[in-house]
This record gives sequence, structure tokens and C-alpha cells, in this order.
Amino acid sequence: MPEISFFRGIKVYVYYKDHARPHIHVKYAGKWVLVRIEDGYVIAGGIHPLALSIVREWARYRHDELLAAWDAAAADRDPPWVSPLPQRKTRGQHGRHRR
Repeated sequence: MPEISFFRGIKVYVYYKDHARPHIHVKYAGKWVLVRIEDGYVIAGGIHPLALSIVREWARYRHDELLAAWDAAAADRDPPWVSPLPQRKTRGQHGRHRR
């Protein structure tokens, strides 16, 4: 099962032969969850709720890339790497500091 992304301790894999609808396999803290790409529905398993919400946000943001990875795997090609979410700016990164 090829790994297609890694961020914040979350590993994401794509394997198309076990279910009909496009989905991702996610491993976090030793636990697994299968998440449908189209709507973030949990097919099976479970991970920490905060990690799941991050995965769902990432999947919405990278929807088209995830479908491309799924299509590549279904065509027996190596799926492309899918980038993590962009880093959010913190107060110190805005260039202004409050005193």
C-alpha cells in the first residue's frame, strides 16, 4: 500500500482494491481509519478526533490531488505524492508584534 503523504504524525496511504469508492487509509498513533475522499465519511476504524478533523480538512483542500492518486493506483501506476496542508501563520509570522 503506497504512502502518499505524511504530516503532523499522520501517514496517508491509498489502496484501491479493498473498497469500491475512492478513499484513503490513514495511520495515526498506531491506529487506522479509512476515510472516503468525496465527503470525509469514516468507512472503518478510528483515530483521535483532532487528527481526524485535520485529515478531513486536508482531504477537502487536496481533493483533486487525492482523486488523481486514487486513479493512478487503480491504473496500477505509482500514485503521486500529495502535499500537506499549507502552514498556518501564527501571530509572530505576520510581521507585527504586539507589546
